[in-house]
Amino acid sequence: MIERIIAGAVLGGAGCALAGHLLVNLRLPFLAVCLSHAAMAGAIMGHLLGIPILLPAFVASMIAAILLGPLSDLTGADVNVVAAILFALSLGLAFLGIGLVPGPKSEVLNLLWGSVLLVRARDLAWMAAALLTTILFLLLFYKEIKAIQFDRRLAILSGIHGHMLYYVLLMVAGGVITVNLHAIGGLMLFSLLVNPAAATMQFRLRFGPSLALSTALGVVSALAGLAASFWLDWPAGASIVVASSLIFIASVTVAGARARLRPAE
Repeated sequence: MIERIIAGAVLGGAGCALAGHLLVNLRLPFLAVCLSHAAMAGAIMGHLLGIPILLPAFVASMIAAILLGPLSDLTGADVNVVAAILFALSLGLAFLGIGLVPGPKSEVLNLLWGSVLLVRARDLAWMAAALLTTILFLLLFYKEIKAIQFDRRLAILSGIHGHMLYYVLLMVAGGVITVNLHAIGGLMLFSLLVNPAAATMQFRLRFGPSLALSTALGVVSALAGLAASFWLDWPAGASIVVASSLIFIASVTVAGARARLRPAE
């Protein structure tokens, strides 16, 4: 049982951090929050309709991602502002769905807070598949993704199919978010999506090393939070959030100290 829990933490931390790094480096950090809550709302609505939650969760996250561009153009608002609006809508729909669920609500509440301590074998299989898909996507389109992350418009002008890769990237991120809903929870996911990437950005690394460090910090966040939950009898999901936040604070401190010492070297 403990091996399954640790495997869930490792797969969840690595998958979320890797996908989140791609989103954050597109300068769309709030998109990670929006996608995670859209997936949560879709899963709850799927539960309400009596259908398997993975498909509606994935579809909802994709709808949110696809709507961002057109809504931003239509309203003239920044993409992150539109993401915030969609986030609020997703959260409202999620709580509406919870209110409409008849009888005990423990199963849908698990989608909010996660239950990594109760991770199932099929959850691990989906989480592993999502992580491997993300890695394969990066290996196949590494140069193109690197160019898009640097400057999407310039990449498109240079002949890269930026729009197609952008939406495939969103689909990959949406898949990672969807399969981690049960283990990590919709309200906790965005900490693993954003915090490791934000911590890594403090060190101004090249694209490849920054991907590796972000993924490693996601795993460390998940394992450290899991360990704290065992030792201190804290909720696992909340402990992971605290751990990832402390790692970000530590990275800011270390990067700041290095910057102050550099002129004296």
